[in-house]
Amino acid sequence: MNHQPRIARRAQSEILPTFIADDRLKLLMFGGKGGTGKTTTSAASALALARRNKERNILLISTDPAHSLSDSLDFPVGNDFTQVSGLQNLYVREVDPGKMLADFQRRHRRVLDRMCRMSYFADQIDVRRFLDFSLPGMEELMILLAVARAFCWEKAVDKKFHLVVLDTAPTGHTLIRLLRLPEKMKYLISVMSSCLKRYNVHAAGIDLIGIGGVVHKKDHDIERFVRDLGRHVESVSSLLRTPDATEFVPVAIPEELAVAETKRLVSALEEEEIPVRNVLVNRVQPPDNDCIFCSARRQQQEGHLRHIRESFPHHHIVEVPVFPHEIRGLKRLQQYAGALNGRPARAGRHCVRSVGGEQAKGSFNNLLKSNPQFLIFGGKGGVGKTSVSAAVALRLARAEPNRKVLVISTDPAHSLGDSFRQTLGDSITRIDGEENLHAVELDFRDMRKAFGDEYRKNVSAAFEYWMKKASSTRKARVEADRDMVMQFLQTDPAGLEEALALERIWSSVEKQEFDMYILDPAPTGHLIELLEFPDLVREWLKSAYRAMLKYQIDYPVSTLQNLANRILRSEAAVRSLKQIIVDPEQTRFVAVTIAEAMGVLETRRLVRAIRNLGITCNTVAVNMLVPASSCGFCASRGSNQAQYFRQVKNEFGSEDCDVVGLPLFPRAVAGVEDLALLLEGKT
Repeated sequence: MNHQPRIARRAQSEILPTFIADDRLKLLMFGGKGGTGKTTTSAASALALARRNKERNILLISTDPAHSLSDSLDFPVGNDFTQVSGLQNLYVREVDPGKMLADFQRRHRRVLDRMCRMSYFADQIDVRRFLDFSLPGMEELMILLAVARAFCWEKAVDKKFHLVVLDTAPTGHTLIRLLRLPEKMKYLISVMSSCLKRYNVHAAGIDLIGIGGVVHKKDHDIERFVRDLGRHVESVSSLLRTPDATEFVPVAIPEELAVAETKRLVSALEEEEIPVRNVLVNRVQPPDNDCIFCSARRQQQEGHLRHIRESFPHHHIVEVPVFPHEIRGLKRLQQYAGALNGRPARAGRHCVRSVGGEQAKGSFNNLLKSNPQFLIFGGKGGVGKTSVSAAVALRLARAEPNRKVLVISTDPAHSLGDSFRQTLGDSITRIDGEENLHAVELDFRDMRKAFGDEYRKNVSAAFEYWMKKASSTRKARVEADRDMVMQFLQTDPAGLEEALALERIWSSVEKQEFDMYILDPAPTGHLIELLEFPDLVREWLKSAYRAMLKYQIDYPVSTLQNLANRILRSEAAVRSLKQIIVDPEQTRFVAVTIAEAMGVLETRRLVRAIRNLGITCNTVAVNMLVPASSCGFCASRGSNQAQYFRQVKNEFGSEDCDVVGLPLFPRAVAGVEDLALLLEGKT
């Protein structure tokens, strides 16, 4: 009798994915291409884990700037800890890094101020510029600290968490901004340590000779602050790469674009030594369905499923079926969690006419007549934003053969080339068969490297000159300042990609290379960051420049003037581009969504934010509408979509704003033929 539960549990663990079965995990992360269902998967997994082991306290955190956990759970979640109803051991939090940062500044302001006074005392560079916690990258640090502190006793909830589940931002930003941040933060901590070390040496010398009878003592609060910050960052960095304690679960769907992105993601994770044991494939079409549309989708998926299995032979492939209804709220999430355990959903048998057919058509009349210079597409991940932007670009290019059109992807996880079914890169490429349509996928890795190399080269050359001019007693200080500045430049702030992208775009506009520019940016949260313009990045550039002015005044060097000119060019480019983007005669915004509650809720927030920035939104495209069918599965989905489609039309539709319905394809939309059919409402 006593052995029966243990046997049952072992049998169950054999069919459960390791991220559900392994009780040793402390950090579980879900990520992938936008729209693959990672928020749903992370929420459902957290529910399953909390129910499976009630002795483990679990914290579910969203780190995506465009939070959707509240939408998924169907109850309000914020920066504070929110307990999930009916579960004593599960808490949820949508991290607000800005609020956490303000609190961090408030709690540590005295220590930071004292560190700045130390720099003056030791005749060092003004490190206030480096220790100002409004600089980019600090918000990501707040997320890491939130993870590190979750394993300590939390006064806010009176609990110590055993497991943190992270719902991360879409692929590109997850890797650049979060997973690689611990290594970046070590450089900033080195800046603090260098400042502290220099101060202690200098203060000890003054104590020895007793100038003015003043005794300078070590500041233990500062030492403790630097030590604790370093310990937290190091603990997360170590945790990220501990196989027994951490797992990253890539979430994909059986479509060409998502499979390609998942391969890139897993490769990058392995390069960063982040443990990956499972690949979750979401929205798998059930087999043995008499519906022609469902059968076509299943047949299309078979090749991609086979490709996934072949691409990840050493990983456990977890397949989760597509559901006939939206997964939202605790009851539906629990049903999704059951699918992780091999219990698929069943489609209804009723027959309802869906929202497809004639409603899955519409025109972009206002958009096409407006003849803007810029078109910007935005929306929640996975709504088909890239496909829609590519299709509109194709329509515009064919309608006006004398106008040169350029489509630009500024999403770190590019899929524009997949949409055109053509290899694209950082060089502008003409789309095959289209004389006046071109595309480019901006390579942020190369852009960041070129920028960093140029900046550090100029700084290094300046300090080399100043070292030659310095007296023998001053050389040590110049060397310490050089090390501090060079360490700071290694932090490469978040937002740098957006700044470089804007500069690159403006360079083309200034040369009048194209008549129309169509932007395919990252999903909602990072799109807003791009359009708000990266002022903080320019402050980061200025910080290093201003810190070195004391040397430049005494011994001017041309390399430092190069940095000043670089900053001025950046400011001029962004300012000029901003004037165009907020001009309704020159720029239009297209919001792309799907007919589901979570899509509609995020579109509402997106359109509000866009209009607050002074940008005109005159088109809302509702994508992936199921065609009319007597199939119970399709009819159930179509019936759900109908209510949300009407809601979008009632909320956004007007003389000044088109609401366009676009069909769900039985296959991935790829190639100019598919893109042309998409806007015609055909599949």
